[in-house]
Amino acid sequence: MRFCPNCEKVLFPTNNQLYCKGCSLFYVLKNGSLVVKNDNDLLSEINLAGFDDNNFQVEYKKKSDRDTGNSKPQKASYLTFFPYEDFRKDQERIIKQIEKASIEKKNSLLAAPNGTGKTIIALSALLPLAIKKNLKILYLCRTHSQNTRIIKELTKISTHLRNNDINIKVNGLSIRGRNEMCLNEVLLSLKLNPRESMAVCSDLRKNRSCKFFLNLIKKRDQYDNLINISPEIFNKPVDAEDLIKFCMDKKLCPYVLSKFLLK
Repeated sequence: MRFCPNCEKVLFPTNNQLYCKGCSLFYVLKNGSLVVKNDNDLLSEINLAGFDDNNFQVEYKKKSDRDTGNSKPQKASYLTFFPYEDFRKDQERIIKQIEKASIEKKNSLLAAPNGTGKTIIALSALLPLAIKKNLKILYLCRTHSQNTRIIKELTKISTHLRNNDINIKVNGLSIRGRNEMCLNEVLLSLKLNPRESMAVCSDLRKNRSCKFFLNLIKKRDQYDNLINISPEIFNKPVDAEDLIKFCMDKKLCPYVLSKFLLK
């Protein structure tokens, strides 16, 4: 086991390299030294004389100490967002393939059994590009339980980033159909199909007959950002069930609130 000389966290082995999740730095052994690299150039070298698993004594030299050039900040990679200590079989290879395809604007299709870790594979592969390009990831699922799984993995990623002092914010929101999120007693009592529900919902809002929608509009007018309605809830990944419970307590429309938050 080796440790990062910068933050002293355990280094993560991957493809003949060592990676620090705390600093987002890659290390390789070169001529007896632990060399830290980014995409373009050498950032630092560490003298490994006397370095072993039980004796952490190293000399850390930043590039700025021996070069007048300004080093660039380390770019986030899939390892930055991978919250587990070890990869399952083929996970890293698949992540890299999806990452490469996304950069090249190509589609990826993965068919794999339960337990492969498809959710964390997709998130780890796509989050670096989404962060870099300031994009949103739209994750479509067949069932509510699958949606909940996405939020759980995002929460693990968010906690991992925070625990390792990585200044990247990851957020997410799981949403459901209007019929499954609506709290209006009139609409619920009618037991309509989705198209009919949309029409009734529209009429209720236009006629100012839905207290949940009216309360939400009042809140929207009070805040520049609706996340500030409850920062302790909305500044982290939120499952649809938790959003509905919050709105039920505050008498707000969860369906429209979810649409506002997604903006």
